[in-house]
Parts: sequence; C-alpha cells; structure tokens
Amino acid sequence: MPEFFNVLPPEQALRELLERLTARTPAEAVPTAEALGRVTAEAVGAPEDLPAFPRSTVDGFSLRAADTFGASETAPVRLPVGPHSARVDTGDPLPAGTNAVVMIEHLHRRSDGAVEIMAAVAPWQHVRPLGEDIVATAKWCCRKAIFWAPWTWAPAQPPG
Repeated sequence: MPEFFNVLPPEQALRELLERLTARTPAEAVPTAEALGRVTAEAVGAPEDLPAFPRSTVDGFSLRAADTFGASETAPVRLPVGPHSARVDTGDPLPAGTNAVVMIEHLHRRSDGAVEIMAAVAPWQHVRPLGEDIVATAKWCCRKAIFWAPWTWAPAQPPG
C-alpha cells in the first residue's frame, strides 16, 4: 500500500503540480449579465465615473466658494440668484461655474429673490466630486482571476 502522506522537495512538488495542471480555457468577451459564474481573464473597470458629475451632499445653494468668503451671521453676503448661484437639493448636480454648496440652514431668501449667505464655505465643501466612488479608468472594480458574482458585477455597471 502506498504511503498516504509523502513529503516532496519544493522543486519536485512544483514540477509535478505543473505537469497535472490542465490548459486554460481561452478568454472570451461576453455581456456582463452572461458573465455571472465565470472567472475574469483580466482586470475589469467601470464604464463611467461614479458619481458621473459633481453633486451636492446637502440641500442649499450652489455657488462659487470665493463669493462667500467673510460671510457670517453678523455680516451676511448678499448674492443674486443667477448663473453662479442656484438652489440645489441633496444629490443634484452642481451647475456649471459653481464649486461649493451653502447649507440651506446658513442662508436666508430675500423678497427680491437674492440670498443672504450667513456662513462662508470652502471650495468643494458639501460636494461629492466626480468619480469619488469609482473612477472609470481604474481597474479595481474586479481583479484578474476573480469569480464574477453579483457583488463584483455592480460596480462595473453604468450608473442609471
């Protein structure tokens, strides 16, 4: 009867292992939904940045941060509503030309349509930047030789 456990020198063990390995199945491109249950042949990246645009993290007014410098409750900054200031809700994209959001609790709407800002904000304050969660060019969504399962599939899907 052969011995149940036989210790081999590392070189011989590697040689025997490589002799017994079968050839790989050739890689093929398949739609994402058909890839479930397969193993990735290469790293997989996301098709788009997520979020796909800078978005507000609070309800308030999107504006240029520089326009709020020096604002306080005792010395509010008055801004007209226009191309560089607009009402936004949480999750809304920032209008072009703006780079921060003042929380609604830190502003007052005037009867003439302008807003009084009672707290200064820094550039990109209360903003989720483009690609904060996933960057389209990154290949970290799923590495090579990973079993393609629902939890690896989601980041590789386009938003929406």
